[in-house]
Amino acid sequence: MHRALQEGTDIRGYLHWTLIDNFEWLEGYHQWFGMVAMEPGTLKRRPHPSAYLFRDVARGNAVTAAMLKEYVG
Repeated sequence: MHRALQEGTDIRGYLHWTLIDNFEWLEGYHQWFGMVAMEPGTLKRRPHPSAYLFRDVARGNAVTAAMLKEYVG
């Protein structure tokens, strides 16, 4: 998305799949791609770093170099 913005693409929306880590039939709970982690036994939730990045992008309506440095490395 950052590259597309730099190239002048008109981005009007974004969908992140999925909000909460979920059960995948072939991988069980071993694939973590949600913005929020969920412990299968306790259902306790905690945000992944991607949740904070999404928050900051939404608040600032931009992807900045500082965000990339903080969240991507």
